[in-house]
Amino acid sequence: MLNIIRSDLYRMIKSKGFYFFWLFIAVVYGITIFIKEPGGIVVGVSLNFLGDPAKLDMDQLTMSGNYYYFMIIPVFIFVISDLSQRTVKNTLSGVSGRTIYYLAKFILTELFAAVTFIFSCMAFYGLNRLFNGEEHTSPIADYSKLVLLQTPAIMAICSLFILIAFLLKRASAFNSTVLILNFANAIIVSVASALHWDKIAKILINIDTGYIFAKLVTGDTAYTRNCLIICVSVIAASFIVGYAVFKKSDIR
Repeated sequence: MLNIIRSDLYRMIKSKGFYFFWLFIAVVYGITIFIKEPGGIVVGVSLNFLGDPAKLDMDQLTMSGNYYYFMIIPVFIFVISDLSQRTVKNTLSGVSGRTIYYLAKFILTELFAAVTFIFSCMAFYGLNRLFNGEEHTSPIADYSKLVLLQTPAIMAICSLFILIAFLLKRASAFNSTVLILNFANAIIVSVASALHWDKIAKILINIDTGYIFAKLVTGDTAYTRNCLIICVSVIAASFIVGYAVFKKSDIR
């Protein structure tokens, strides 16, 4: 398992996607800190859950749903590249079997997602405090707590991407699917709202990534508890189903 993880980490360092990941985050956070507005670069409508005035760092946390797109990169580097290029068989010949391979891929990708999310959020907090001062900065304990509460949601998204990768096995199919999912949900919500299908619209809004991350910042205890339970369930289900699919896959 350690050999697979070391090999993947080496490949990550050599990958352009890894540096694009950090460059894009740096640009977004840099613009956010400079203009003192959450998001930096935002596609779509920003939901103001906190009201005005609100600290910049807390406002930025409501935009964490944008990490949905960032989480495509580690799954692509660690999982889909092997499956798409059909190098899995070569890797399996040097390890104990599919179980070890799958565990290594799943654990590494999930840990990468969690660590990079926490690190980037805390880096934003430090830089925001340094350049914008206490006027735009919340107490670090409050901010850190919310970052940790959002982390399981990041890991749940990543676990779903891992499952989709093992199901589709092709880079083009994987990219198309994960990119379309969020947009498709937003379009269906708009159509359902226009047709006054309120119950359907409400259900779909509740699974929208932007809504989930913004809602986690409001401090609604019941919602947070339910969301964490769902996130853990999604991670467990994605792991089990993905493993079952991989065990039965025809590896060439």
